[in-house]
Amino acid sequence: MMLAALLLAGTCSAMPLFAMDGPACAASGTECRCSECMIWDPTPSAVWYDIVRQTAGTGPWVIVGSVNVEGGYTDDDGVAVVQNPQELWCYAKDNPMPHEGVSHRYEVRACNYAGCGPWSAQTITYIAAPYACYEGGHEAPCYAGDPVAAP
Repeated sequence: MMLAALLLAGTCSAMPLFAMDGPACAASGTECRCSECMIWDPTPSAVWYDIVRQTAGTGPWVIVGSVNVEGGYTDDDGVAVVQNPQELWCYAKDNPMPHEGVSHRYEVRACNYAGCGPWSAQTITYIAAPYACYEGGHEAPCYAGDPVAAP
């Protein structure tokens, strides 16, 4: 199974892209402007795909989500969300969410009712950027020039 990130290049001190088609994350200890999603080649017999994550390149691999080929994924309220392509995972769907500023490694495997295949041979690295920053109980810019929503 071929696994690839939807990615390109940016600078780490700038505002995050929060985009699906941005740069590849460099394997470093800082946030970088990278894609928020990964995509892989379809497996014809797959009914669903499991997504696994390892934090900071150490510790256990933990399943952080699944994508159902026929129905997409299930949101926090248990509602099925159909997505196209089905071979797509965005890191904001991780349960639990990725830790800001920390490198996370991801792999995927195809499953059907007979069982699951091996985890992908390729690993994708993602360094999570903050979704929001707070100071003194109020939302504050995370980066210079970062717009903040009015209360």
